[in-house]
Amino acid sequence: MLEIFKNYLNKEEYYIIIYSNYIYIYNYIDIIKFTDTYISLKLNNLIIYIKGIDLLITKMETKELLVKGKILSLEKEYV
Repeated sequence: MLEIFKNYLNKEEYYIIIYSNYIYIYNYIDIIKFTDTYISLKLNNLIIYIKGIDLLITKMETKELLVKGKILSLEKEYV
C-alpha cells in the first residue's frame, strides 16, 4: 500500500510517502524528538508524529528523511 500526501498550497512543498515499513519525508524543517518508538518532525505549518516499533532513520540528507520500522500511526498537528 502506498499513500502520498502533498502540499501545493504553500511555496515550499513537502511530501510524505508511506510504504509498509518505511516513511519518506521530503522538505522537513527539524527533528523535534527521536526514539525507537516515536519521532516528531516540524514541517512548514505542521508537526508530524510517527509512532512505531524499532524506528530507525536510514537516510538523512538536507531536507530528506527515510524512516524504517514497523509504523503504527502517523498523526499531524497544524501549528
